[in-house]
Amino acid sequence: MIPFLFQLIPFLTLAGQYIGLFSTACPVARIEARIVTSCQDNGTIPEWDDDFFVAHLTLHFNYVPDSGTLKIAGPLLPDTLSVSSTALFGLDSFELRDVVFKASTSTYRESIRLYAWFTSAPDCIHYEANAGTWRDLQGVTHRNIQAPKICSVCVGPPGSTGASLPSCFPPEIADPDDPCSDVLNYATDPEHPEHTAIHYVKVVLHIFQREHPDSLGRHVVHPTDPGNFTRADLPLIRSWFTEPEGINGFFSQIPDDPEDGSPHIPDARIRLLNEGIEGRDVFFHPDNKAWGMGYSCGQKTTTGYYFTARRRYLLDPDSTLVGRQYWEALTSDDVQHALHVFIAGVSWAADDPDDAEPDSTDCIYYCTQGYSLSTQACFDPKNLPVYVISGTWTAWQVRNDPSHPCYRDYPGHDAAIGRQLIGEFMHLLSLDHISPFQAHWRHAVGADGCEDTPLQSTLNRMGCALAHVRTVLTRCQIGRMRYQLEHLRPAFLRYPHPGGRYFGFPSQTPTDPDVVIEGGEEIFWLSKRHLRSNIVVKSGGKLHVRCDLSLPAKASISVEPGGSLLLEGGRIVREGME
Repeated sequence: MIPFLFQLIPFLTLAGQYIGLFSTACPVARIEARIVTSCQDNGTIPEWDDDFFVAHLTLHFNYVPDSGTLKIAGPLLPDTLSVSSTALFGLDSFELRDVVFKASTSTYRESIRLYAWFTSAPDCIHYEANAGTWRDLQGVTHRNIQAPKICSVCVGPPGSTGASLPSCFPPEIADPDDPCSDVLNYATDPEHPEHTAIHYVKVVLHIFQREHPDSLGRHVVHPTDPGNFTRADLPLIRSWFTEPEGINGFFSQIPDDPEDGSPHIPDARIRLLNEGIEGRDVFFHPDNKAWGMGYSCGQKTTTGYYFTARRRYLLDPDSTLVGRQYWEALTSDDVQHALHVFIAGVSWAADDPDDAEPDSTDCIYYCTQGYSLSTQACFDPKNLPVYVISGTWTAWQVRNDPSHPCYRDYPGHDAAIGRQLIGEFMHLLSLDHISPFQAHWRHAVGADGCEDTPLQSTLNRMGCALAHVRTVLTRCQIGRMRYQLEHLRPAFLRYPHPGGRYFGFPSQTPTDPDVVIEGGEEIFWLSKRHLRSNIVVKSGGKLHVRCDLSLPAKASISVEPGGSLLLEGGRIVREGME
């Protein structure tokens, strides 16, 4: 019967209406699929064909025929459902509980499309274009909710899967005669992490909220429903950067995955700097369209406001809109030369593009999404890196509601919410998702440009399993990120100075403890590196330097009698000096 249904699609109306050539009213009036679980992996990761979610189906009737069978079908239903008319006769509505649906494999968020008809009226088929609903903890029903996507592997968005790599990305195949081109050599040496200086990244957060309905366009927040984090949440935002469960805990406490074949490197030696101070590195912007500029809802992209928001709140902020204090901070060199994260509330696709406020007929996707632009990955100072995440606030709000479709986005700890910032940052540093679909770019090596990442993984950060278990990075992944930072030296890097302060230029005096090559050690430095320390080679120690090495202007190199430093390629230079 299913093929017959799809042959009749040309006769359906745009909303959930009947399909029929002769009938004026179908028995079925409306269908609702109330989602009660997020995607379930069925315990068979990395197989994605059996990922599913559960919903309660409610059918509303204009009337029930006195004979025949009710049939319900749809692209995400594994089988056509059947209910006898006898069980329904005289009812206005009927609920089927705990119906299993296939999780969506669509690269966009997919609507839950359903068809219902009675066999006694086969030419009158009701079609519901977007049957998904969700009921929040207060009992309010939200409509136009999309189907949960598969959760065992990653699926890349259209237009990005198989794209060409940006020209500035690290080589995926190293030159065998040039150790400085091999990304593996840029990963932290787990036996000597102090030989690798920490890269500090200045991060500025822009949090977009819903506007006051009586002051649209005036930068005034909604009085009761801001739809995103507020000033009251600044302690939470600080925890994203300071707590062990947060962003910097992720980079400094990487666990081992014994099955990925990669050596365990506990510390990537990357840290993100944000003090959680409003008007310095956190800005709140009431703007409905920016609040809704997540990636997609249903079959619609919701990124169209991105460039307007980027201009309005960063490139050319209006002091009369954001206020003088915000304007002075936003236009300062410290903020301009930073990595910017736009934290939207949702992905909002209005049914009328002129709508200034979301309403019940619009498509709104509440769960987490993110996007960045490959054109910003080379960190051109004239093209400030700005990426977008959304849904983080909702994931936090529903952390105690396992029935919510966004519940699986909560990472298990409030401070770990900040880790949603990591994925797009790592994309800009050349990392792709690990996926049999090559989620974003076309690679010459493996599925993501690395030989040591598994095709599918529950634990790897660039996989798509539950957020709280994705904590692993391989040697190649760490090496690719550090290669980018060493070679491109983006303007968002900050350097420690005496007194515990950070600036956008290196200190002339060492700020890290001395790097000491002990007697009996033979160390090979096979990557370009910028150190912030003196170097001491003890008697009996050997240090081979084969790529460029930068030191503070006032740093020293001491080689004791019986020790040796061998310059076998590259140069040793002092920062700020010829």
